[in-house]
Amino acid sequence: MAYLLLVTSVALLVFILFTVNLRRFSPYTAIRYAFLYTLLINSLLIFVYNETLTHFNLITPLTATLFWALVNGVFLFYLTKTYSTTTVNVTLRAFLNVIQLRPLTAKRRILIYIIVIFFILPLLFLTVFVPPNNFDSNNYHLHRVLEWFLNQNVGHFPTMHVQQLYHNAFGEYLMLHSFLLTQYDTFASLFQFGAMIGSLAAISLLGKHFNFSYRYQLLAAVLLFCLPIGIFESTTTQVDYITCYFFLCFLLFGYRMIHTGSREATLFCLLSLAFAGFTKYSALLYALPFSIYFGISVLIRYSIKQFLQLTVVAILILALVFSPFFYRNLELFDSVLSPIKNSELYTESIPVERHSVGGTLSNVVKNIGLHLGLPYNNYNVKVDSLIASFHKTINVPLHDPSTSLDRYYTRFSIQEDMAPNSFHFYLFILVLPLLLTKARNYQILLLIALAITGFILSSFLLKFQFWSSRTQMPFFAMLSLAISYTFTRVFKNADYLLSCFLLLTVIPIIYGNPSKNIISFKYIFKKTFNHIPRDITISDSNNIITYQREVGKYYAINRSEKVYPLLHKNLDYSQRSLVFYKLDKLGYYGEERDRNIFNDDRLKLTFQSHLADYFKLKSIQYFPERASRIGVFFKHEVGFYHFWSAFQYNSSGKVDMHYIRYKRKYALLKNARKDWKYEYILTDDLKLLADQLPEKAIDTIYGSENLALVKLKTPQNSLYLY
Repeated sequence: MAYLLLVTSVALLVFILFTVNLRRFSPYTAIRYAFLYTLLINSLLIFVYNETLTHFNLITPLTATLFWALVNGVFLFYLTKTYSTTTVNVTLRAFLNVIQLRPLTAKRRILIYIIVIFFILPLLFLTVFVPPNNFDSNNYHLHRVLEWFLNQNVGHFPTMHVQQLYHNAFGEYLMLHSFLLTQYDTFASLFQFGAMIGSLAAISLLGKHFNFSYRYQLLAAVLLFCLPIGIFESTTTQVDYITCYFFLCFLLFGYRMIHTGSREATLFCLLSLAFAGFTKYSALLYALPFSIYFGISVLIRYSIKQFLQLTVVAILILALVFSPFFYRNLELFDSVLSPIKNSELYTESIPVERHSVGGTLSNVVKNIGLHLGLPYNNYNVKVDSLIASFHKTINVPLHDPSTSLDRYYTRFSIQEDMAPNSFHFYLFILVLPLLLTKARNYQILLLIALAITGFILSSFLLKFQFWSSRTQMPFFAMLSLAISYTFTRVFKNADYLLSCFLLLTVIPIIYGNPSKNIISFKYIFKKTFNHIPRDITISDSNNIITYQREVGKYYAINRSEKVYPLLHKNLDYSQRSLVFYKLDKLGYYGEERDRNIFNDDRLKLTFQSHLADYFKLKSIQYFPERASRIGVFFKHEVGFYHFWSAFQYNSSGKVDMHYIRYKRKYALLKNARKDWKYEYILTDDLKLLADQLPEKAIDTIYGSENLALVKLKTPQNSLYLY
């Protein structure tokens, strides 16, 4: 119930700011600005709470509840003292007008209602119904939140996965409050979902700034909403949509700042920039060209005094936001950003190590290549060939480790970490000539030029990685504005058709997300196109005779191996249809057909991105219902959040879990918990643990060599440093 305090604080502040903005804007503009201001103000409140109470180890459910109760009390007091019944009624009537969408035509009103009911609400349902199960989140996003929650501060802690410490932290700062107010992760994904709604409001207001009509503000929002990687992000506890939201606020308030000279716009522009950078450094690279443009514009339009004031305030806000985090990094790593190369805690180098024109061109092309893939392998192979030829022409290795963390190849992957935005990219390439000729607009062309500059800058400074399509969301948000503007000028009546087409393309992504699918689109696609596997595996030896009788004509089932290949790879459609029918009848596709969030139990949903760990945990067949302290003895450098989630869900009390094996340098941290006693040990290497734990200390071992839960005879407090 305490989580309602956060929800009501948002609702109350939106109401207050909506009333205030009605004096300056139409209701449709006022409600969008009210929502943006509310998210920014609440983000600031969370930052102040986290950084203040961390010094006293008072980041607890009790203090968080009191804090948000106080915030709600202040908002209610302001409402009761300032607002008359007439004012409230006027605001409510304006809100009802907003819901009715009167400025839009009937078919566009229907389109918005369809988007809300069949697209946005299902995403909201997924954020709450499905436990957080993203691979990256379990390894470090949510893991660091869990450690802060258990330690009652946001200080660094001993870990086997050092990225949990030095990667930017503001997205997790926000999610921490869902843990504090519920003591679990039920609502943790709502922050990304809220950032998506905020981003749609911000992109539409940017369209308004460029004089888009309501129709084309809607198109810009639909284009952003239909980014495949954005849809995936909106239901996860990764932080890239949060980054995109703050970046778009930075743009919106930056443009307002240079056109109005408003101090309010200046403050929110700089605050958004700081929060965007504190969530992901990549946002600062996309923001740098715009920051220079905004600074020069203020200098030209106003005065050198205002320019200097802007610069000083920007430095102060960035310093206030980053200083506590940088100080913690400096204490542990002797560097404000990350562990120094060749140091004990060094693990990766994300910045490009050798800068050159050729290396930058290579990364630009490979980053573009992330969005060239199509669900047609022959095409992807041809793109690979072209990119390889380009690298030979510029005499740069395609897989140069000084500029790349991953080996490049073109692919079309529909999953939460690296989905391409292929359609948006190709659409932008198609409209770009029209934007340069028939729809020329200085401000839009400058926007795209600055966006491309940021894209090149990120390719110049950061190594290529396959998951970078997530960090490129701000870039595609800006492309969405350019596409919408071009349709405004050239295809005057095509916005509705484009919106409908875009929405149709994302239905499989919303309802068929592999990590949380409502409908098994994978099975539907296979059945539609009669997709049959190149080889089959029969897990039950008793079924071999049945399979041999039914499909032995097509698969080499009479071989002694466990995998049976397809005998003829060029079967026509009717033959594939028959083979698919037979395999389906035999139950070969049964797991894919029946697999969805309603059929899978919660444990399996939690481990959806860690299925190997799921089966290992199931083999333990024991959950300590009353265990409050579990030490984690891992050999591998991974997080354990998904294990904590499983134990916490099955426990009658609060489960406290911490690493008890880590490098010696971490023992100097105040969160090392040298006197913390644990009753169980979770280990991924039982032999390694047995070498260091006295046999007489062990009561019972559940599980296997690769994952075991060890019950101890008496609580222990030994640390295994290396």
